Amino acid sequence: MDAPPVSPKSDRRLLWGILSILGCLGVLILIACIGLLLFILRSNLVPTPELPTPLALITVVPATNIPVPTPATASDVLISDDFSHPQQSVLTKEEDTFSRSTFEDGAYVIEVKDADTLAWAITNDTYADVTVEAESSVAAGSAAVASGLIFHYQDSQNFYLFSVSSDGYYALEVLRNDTWQTLIDWTQSDIINTTHNTLRVEMKGNRITLRTNGHLLETTQNDALTGGDVGLAVSSFDIGKVTVRFDNLLVMRNP
Repeated sequence: MDAPPVSPKSDRRLLWGILSILGCLGVLILIACIGLLLFILRSNLVPTPELPTPLALITVVPATNIPVPTPATASDVLISDDFSHPQQSVLTKEEDTFSRSTFEDGAYVIEVKDADTLAWAITNDTYADVTVEAESSVAAGSAAVASGLIFHYQDSQNFYLFSVSSDGYYALEVLRNDTWQTLIDWTQSDIINTTHNTLRVEMKGNRITLRTNGHLLETTQNDALTGGDVGLAVSSFDIGKVTVRFDNLLVMRNP
């Protein structure tokens, strides 16, 4: 039996179906191409944001000509005295007509009884190229007074004195053959506190570096005296009967 003849209408429907599918695919491809073209154009028009420089690539240039203290190791420490055990302290109790020094409540106290008087206490040892540091406290409302560190002490007529006053000034003097010489005249500094300060002197050869509260005050050079004892000092001005409390005396070798 012969197959029925194929209708021309069926052929046309098949052809139109194929063309429709091809047309849809063409439209999709065209949309995709236009989208890709727009993305490329937008990427070229919008500038790429500048990325921050990685921290590892930033070079920090340290300040020059400012002596920076080197952290001390345990073997460098020669004296560390918080005055909580008077029997083991490097300083002693003393009293005379002009001054008194004693231990009170875990501190070492120096009282000056007269005006324009300097009193001190030393460790009775000899040092060279060391750093000396101590905390000093003055009662609020006290009369003007200066806390100090003595160094390169030869005898009562030959030594250096670094002083910080309760009204915000510092000075460096040397007593040589019982005659005072001013190396740094009284200089005002905002670093100095009116009641509590940490005083520090660093000695290296003839170089003397002064610091207060962790900040550099000044560096100078002087050959008048080298080596000697170190200690604490208090200076009165117009009014006597002034008292300064000291704590945490530290003496350590300089490398």
